[in-house]
Amino acid sequence: MNAIKDIEAHELIGMRVKIYESKCLTYMNLSGIIMDETKNMIQIKKDDDKTVWLSKKKVAISYFIDNEYRKVGSIPAYRPEERTKRVLYGKTKHRI
Repeated sequence: MNAIKDIEAHELIGMRVKIYESKCLTYMNLSGIIMDETKNMIQIKKDDDKTVWLSKKKVAISYFIDNEYRKVGSIPAYRPEERTKRVLYGKTKHRI
């Protein structure tokens, strides 16, 4: 199985991420840790300890894996518990 696809099928809370593409320029290159996730939003705790809510549809992220950021695109806009099933069984479409 694709390593990135496998990661998206797991819990994202606690993962280090970086925004590499965004429809809002304010969030470009923002990095931090995912603190919470809903169907359409993710909450990221930035390096300066401030938190920000971002729309999953408007950002493309990279995960910090093996000491480097790996680009994956957007997070599928599903509830966390639904995303696991859909990613593993191929019923999801990536945007951006």
